[in-house]
Amino acid sequence: MFLKGISKPINPELASIFMKIGDAEESGKGINTIVNTYSKDVFEYSDTCLIINIPYNGKVMEVTSNENVHQKSDIEIIISLIQKNKNVTLKDMARSINRSVKTVQRIINESGKIKYVGSSKLGHWEITE
Repeated sequence: MFLKGISKPINPELASIFMKIGDAEESGKGINTIVNTYSKDVFEYSDTCLIINIPYNGKVMEVTSNENVHQKSDIEIIISLIQKNKNVTLKDMARSINRSVKTVQRIINESGKIKYVGSSKLGHWEITE
């Protein structure tokens, strides 16, 4: 129901954030604007909160229903993309963080947290912590 725009502001702070960045109108009407602008993939749900990862000015802003706005670092975004899809391409990562493929490769190498396992066609990403 939520992604169909049926909503009431359970969290006025979250609604206020959407109003401030111009992606919400009146209560419940901004959901369609957000989904049409960013797609439903920006929403993550947990048992305790709703997490919304919003690309904004070339960066991803993470908004949770129980925290303030937090700007994710490039490596945090890359790790999140890999956690969602271990076969994500460098090109898709680069597009997600508004960087070049070469920059994404450098970020991954410098992090020491991510490695590619297998062949270029059949391999996948692994996060090591």
